[in-house]
Amino acid sequence: MPGLWHSVPTGREDHPSTLDTFTIVTTDACEPLQWLHHRMPVCIWDEALAQSWLDRPTPAVHRQMEAQARRTTPERLAWYAVSPDMTNLKFRSKDALQPMPKLKTVKSFFAAAAATDKKRKGASPTKPQATAPAKRNID
Repeated sequence: MPGLWHSVPTGREDHPSTLDTFTIVTTDACEPLQWLHHRMPVCIWDEALAQSWLDRPTPAVHRQMEAQARRTTPERLAWYAVSPDMTNLKFRSKDALQPMPKLKTVKSFFAAAAATDKKRKGASPTKPQATAPAKRNID
């Protein structure tokens, strides 16, 4: 899975002298994942292609990576339900590693997450909301 890493000076004396940043390279979701999200990490299953990207990332190599990502098959991927708290960038807890209860369907996971959000906000499940529900970002 390709990513980009960069270290920049912070210019601050009260913090570490550098800030390390990292991003995962993503693309349009392959067909097996489109039900879950419109984006997915680029997955390079071919070692030679991965080495080409590291050594000399030309536009042709990028096109090959994109094509390979789109051919990702369901048996190469796994997904796991996570706490809705994971969408909060400030969430830091050992609870992030705890397994979620098994649900019958993916649809039931999203329904349970929506109910949890309503409880947190103090909303009544029978009362219509005045504002649109918050969009979940799972990028």
